[in-house]
Amino acid sequence: MILVADPEQRGLAGAELAEFFGLSPAESRLAVELYKGKRLCEVAAESGVRITTLRTQLSAILAKVGVERQADLIHVLSSLPLAAGLPRIGQRK
Repeated sequence: MILVADPEQRGLAGAELAEFFGLSPAESRLAVELYKGKRLCEVAAESGVRITTLRTQLSAILAKVGVERQADLIHVLSSLPLAAGLPRIGQRK
């Protein structure tokens, strides 16, 4: 696999994650929020989605990305050239 990234074009949209990993829009939104450092309970409170639904989505994300743990997911996302423009954990916008 070869990844090409334009260093002038920064940021990672959920649509890019959806295309790259085959995530649903909801899974993509959750992956971006987790990458930003939010916990599932925070995402649930802010989005109005039940925590059980988010856990199901997280399980699907992990399977599609090919990792077993949430920490591994964050590592994969942070290593993507697409992630260059996302704020790092602890730097919420």
